Amino acid sequence: MKWAVLSWITLSAGQALAQHEARFWYFGNMGLDFAQQPPLRLYNTPMRQLEGSGTISSPSGELLFYSDGMSLWNRFHQVTPNGTGLLGHWSSTQAAVFIPKPGSPDIFYLFTTDVGTYEDTNIEGLRYSVVSLCEDQGRGDILASTKNRLLVKPTAEKVTATYHANGTDVWVVTHPLNTDEFFAYLVTENGVNHTPVRSRAGAIYLNAEGNVAGQMKFSPDGRRLAMGTYNEDPEAPGGMGSVRVFNFNNSTGVVTDVGYKAWVNSVYPVEFSADGKMVYAGITFNRMLVQMEVEKMAGEPVDFLTTIHMMTSNGQFSNFQLAPDGKIYTNNLSTINRPNEKGLACEYVHQDPEMGTTLGLSNFIQNYFDPKPLIVHTQPCDGQFQFSLTRGEQVQTVQWSFGDPASGPRNSSTEAAPRHEFTAEGIFQVTATITLLSGEVLTRQKKVIWKPFEVALGADRALCDRASFPLDATQNDYACYRWQDGSTLPTYTATRTGWYWVDVRLGGCTKRDSIFLEFFTTPVMNLGPDRILCEGRTITLPSNTDAASLLWSTGSTGNMIMVSQPGTYWLRAANGPCQTTDSVTVSLQLLPILELPPDTTFCQGTSLYLDVRQPGALYQWSTGYTGGDITLLQEGKYWVRATINGCPATDTVRVAEIRPVEQLQRDTLICEGRAITLDFTRPETSYQWSTGSTQPVGELSVPGLYTIAITNRCYQQEVSVVLATENCDCLVQVPNVFTPNEDGRNDSFKPIWHEEVKEIDLRIVNRWGTEVFSTRDKESSWRGSGGSEAPLEGVYFWTARYSCHLGGEIQQR
Repeated sequence: MKWAVLSWITLSAGQALAQHEARFWYFGNMGLDFAQQPPLRLYNTPMRQLEGSGTISSPSGELLFYSDGMSLWNRFHQVTPNGTGLLGHWSSTQAAVFIPKPGSPDIFYLFTTDVGTYEDTNIEGLRYSVVSLCEDQGRGDILASTKNRLLVKPTAEKVTATYHANGTDVWVVTHPLNTDEFFAYLVTENGVNHTPVRSRAGAIYLNAEGNVAGQMKFSPDGRRLAMGTYNEDPEAPGGMGSVRVFNFNNSTGVVTDVGYKAWVNSVYPVEFSADGKMVYAGITFNRMLVQMEVEKMAGEPVDFLTTIHMMTSNGQFSNFQLAPDGKIYTNNLSTINRPNEKGLACEYVHQDPEMGTTLGLSNFIQNYFDPKPLIVHTQPCDGQFQFSLTRGEQVQTVQWSFGDPASGPRNSSTEAAPRHEFTAEGIFQVTATITLLSGEVLTRQKKVIWKPFEVALGADRALCDRASFPLDATQNDYACYRWQDGSTLPTYTATRTGWYWVDVRLGGCTKRDSIFLEFFTTPVMNLGPDRILCEGRTITLPSNTDAASLLWSTGSTGNMIMVSQPGTYWLRAANGPCQTTDSVTVSLQLLPILELPPDTTFCQGTSLYLDVRQPGALYQWSTGYTGGDITLLQEGKYWVRATINGCPATDTVRVAEIRPVEQLQRDTLICEGRAITLDFTRPETSYQWSTGSTQPVGELSVPGLYTIAITNRCYQQEVSVVLATENCDCLVQVPNVFTPNEDGRNDSFKPIWHEEVKEIDLRIVNRWGTEVFSTRDKESSWRGSGGSEAPLEGVYFWTARYSCHLGGEIQQR
């Protein structure tokens, strides 16, 4: 198992030491980027919205999402795959607002409101959907099972949000129709609490014509709540609308009516100044912008209204929003540059011609625009939190308390940006007592959630005979997952050998674990049946497997072993850890006993009987015979193979027949000076020559009578021979065949005459005695023809007379 702590993407790598969630606004058909002044106007959105919208950026200022209450767009200005079908409305004043999930920078709650109608049952009310940056390959999307979760109905048009007093949780407030109640829903690290804090304050909010329209806004410090009612405020004279300001307890979520109200006809937008002391309202009917001092709104005064501007051309005030630059922007992009100042000193700048293209602006958590320092911190993986304050230029000194008494002296700090490692996981209340350069002492709190987690895929594993193996990195419903191949589910099915890793992002922290999986197949092996080892021989035992590693009982690791001893032999075959074992018993088989006699004889006219039979043996003779005994009638070399349980033994015998000499040697004429060899060899025979020799072979060269007595167990015989000699020096060599076919080979009949032959007379006659050729020339030859005739095939006879001069003596032959 390998693990690491990693960053995911710059877009949401945890809560950074900044607060730029309201950097981007997208509304109508355009956007604003407050990273510069004046804000850059953006025309890169496909959204077309008449009224309210919501936008959210990361703490470090990267655009994440925006919505018109009906669809969700990602940072690439694409509608997300599951981002349609939301139950907001194109004509809802505050159609949408994004709330980051505390402790989970990748999760957002998108709250939507419907438009007001005459029929309460047709109003979809306040709903929310869970948006996760983990979805759609990190581009983000709505979790399908969470879309359009209902909180309350009927309610319409109005939704606003502020931080809990702990600085982390968020209150989302709406005003149901036909009641005098405010519903405050708390969003914590555990999600949205569907049980609201209900407060009765102000008048009954009727679903009457125009009455549902108008904004509701928290002051930037979250202590006051302003609500505009277009008309028909039940307490206002003549069916007028109203602006009411309530106190809000951001610890308990309770709204209290302190009697701050003003009767103003056709009120649509409302907004607080950055310091919360002024409320601005837009009067739609006569296109007026008015300013009210909150502290003067008690009772029934009328002189607290200050007209800041009255439009002289077409258009109307329909949406106000405090901005990161401290200004209040209107839906036509006019600005109140110094909204904390009274009267015309607020410095209203009107757009002429009016630049607004819609009736709405983006809706935000109002604390994003608090002009005083707030606590921010990193969301570490190792427990080392770093804290700091926004708007640090206002700070003179700060005293930190980390709510971690177990840390001892480390529980407090006076550094501007201290680090603190909490002693245990849990929820801690961090407090900063801030002395501003102005001398004001300010206390800020921040709930810090330290909930470390581990990603544990387990130890590296070797798997036997598995087609797949499940890997599970599940943390909770809001964790983000990214596997080595880009998969984003909490589980992964591995199917082949290799490294697998997953990055899990939770609570702003990303951790990785990896695991190496090896898939093996248990070897298929069969050593076969038990074997027979023949005496004095060896056999081969093959492994019969393609396993990666082998181990025999002999210690060998080869594919086969040679066995020369009986016994039980086993083989362990393995692919990685996947093993199988088989064994085979080798039994010794003694060879058959074969005892053919030594080479032997038998007498002519008799036979030889051989018997090699023994129990259990099979036989094969060289004659093809398969019995254990055999009668031989002829001499020769014979072999027999006897086999018992596949173990053969072979023996051979030579058998000779003792035969008498078939005929006596005739008198023999040989050339003088030469010899003749006579061989009377017989088996088991003795010999006695007249010369005294006892050998079967005699070499004779002297003329005379010779006898030999031959004696054996079969017969006694005496043979005699007369040897004569002659002078062979003047002999003539005569061929007995020739082929006169002109092929250059034996084409003529020509005797080979001894060199001492002088005179010759050679005559050739045919079978009828007719002479066909004669010559006295030793160099002459006959080509098979008689005169001019062509050669005739047949038998011819020749006679030759010649004189031989030997030592000066002439011999006639």
